[in-house]
Amino acid sequence: MPVRVEPPRLPRRLGALLAAAIALITLAAVLAANVVAVDVGEAVAIVDPIAGRIVGVVFGPAMTLKAPWQYVKEVYVAVSTLTFRADQGTAIDALTRDGARISVDVTVRYEIRRDPDVVEFLVTKYAVAPREEIERNVITPIVRQVVRDVIARYTLTEVIERREELSQIIVQALRERLQADETIRLAVNIIDIAVRRIMPPQSVLDAIEAKLRAQQEALAAQYQLQKEITLANATRMRMIIEAQGEMEARIIRAKGEMEAIRLIAEALGNRTDLLIAYMFVQNLARYNGTLVVIVAPPANQTLPLFMLPLGRG
Repeated sequence: MPVRVEPPRLPRRLGALLAAAIALITLAAVLAANVVAVDVGEAVAIVDPIAGRIVGVVFGPAMTLKAPWQYVKEVYVAVSTLTFRADQGTAIDALTRDGARISVDVTVRYEIRRDPDVVEFLVTKYAVAPREEIERNVITPIVRQVVRDVIARYTLTEVIERREELSQIIVQALRERLQADETIRLAVNIIDIAVRRIMPPQSVLDAIEAKLRAQQEALAAQYQLQKEITLANATRMRMIIEAQGEMEARIIRAKGEMEAIRLIAEALGNRTDLLIAYMFVQNLARYNGTLVVIVAPPANQTLPLFMLPLGRG
């Protein structure tokens, strides 16, 4: 008769352990698949499609569990910055009252309130991506419309002259208009609004720059002219002073010589012939080493002698 061979049986205890291990591994895999990690600055809403409602909201950083049939919706609740800038191609173009095109840069800083009811409200109203939808469908249209409405009330000249004032008017109008929106009022904190730049058309900027350059050149020319006038006046005054000094010196010398001649004449008994002879001798000393021609007056005349220098011998 054929012999029947049966497969070896595992000990009952070992089989139980193996089944338990498989169960634990399966449970761990299920748990791992349903562990939700919530990062800093985020919140998650746990949605139960069977119950048809949100069954919990968790703010990060945290870890939480959900049932396998449940899913989560993330909401970013940290501070966000929405910018409208020319260098990013997102600046706001607005027309002035007289039809000039103005470019305006604006920055809005905001955050979603850390409140479970707020998160539930946003996830219910904006099911796809709450923060992105708020920026795209709420904040951006309001900011663009308010800026255009404010700029439209002023002419180009008024915009250029009152840019600082207009920035404050735009910020105040934006705060009021954003707070009037239901989503912003219930779920968003507006931290800061800033108008970074109000730029007129490039042609206007070029004209302003040309005008400023012309004014600077005119001021420089005026300064140079004033400098030259000042220097000319200073030179003129110096020459006048020098001439006056020279004239006064000559007068003083002449007076001294006259007084000396008078004293000599008195010493010579006021005799003209003796005085002429004395002056002749004195003048010879001036022409030391120089050939001179002596010119004497005709006889019986008392004109003074004088000498013509010819050069050194």
